[in-house]
Amino acid sequence: MRRRELFLLGFTLTRHGAFALSSRRRCRLSASSTVDRLTNPAAYFTAFRNGLAAIGYVEGETIAIEYRNAEGHYDRLPRFAAEQVQRNVLAIAAVSLPAVLAAKAATTTTPIVFATGANPITAGLVASFNRPGGNLTGISLLSPTMATKQIEMLREIVPKAEMMGVLVNPNNRIHESQLADM
Repeated sequence: MRRRELFLLGFTLTRHGAFALSSRRRCRLSASSTVDRLTNPAAYFTAFRNGLAAIGYVEGETIAIEYRNAEGHYDRLPRFAAEQVQRNVLAIAAVSLPAVLAAKAATTTTPIVFATGANPITAGLVASFNRPGGNLTGISLLSPTMATKQIEMLREIVPKAEMMGVLVNPNNRIHESQLADM
C-alpha cells in the first residue's frame, strides 16, 4: 500500500469516530490480509504502521495493532474476522476482497476500512461511492473509470489494433467486475 492510501485509511477511521479517543488512551485496531508466502507480508504491515505513524498513531504508544495474515488460505478469514469482533477492536482494516467480505459477514457495527482491487459497489461492499452507508468504507485500487482509461491508453499506444486481450485469473472474483467494467 502506498502512503497516500494509508493516509486515507487514517482519515477514514478518524472520520468514522474509531479514533475519537483521548491520545492518552490506547486504541486497538486489527489489520487483515490475504498476502501469500510469495509476497512479502512484512512490507505491507510495515507500510501500514508507517502510514498510521505519519498521522500520529504510533504502534505501542497510542495504538495497538493486531495483525492477521491468511497467507493465501482464504478459509482462515471468517475465523480471523470473528476473533477481531470478539476482541472488540475499534476498527478493522482489510486488504483484499476476501478479507473485506469476511469482515463484513462478521459485523455490522465495527467500522471496516478496506483497500481492494474490486469495484466496491458491484462487489456489494458499499451502496455508492458518495454515500457508502453501513460500516464499510475504503478505497478501490481499480475502478470502472480506470478500465476505460486503460483501454484508451492502449488505443493510443497501438492505434491500429483490431483486437485486445485481457488475462485474468478465473478463480479471482475481482476479475468478474473488472471484465464487466471493460
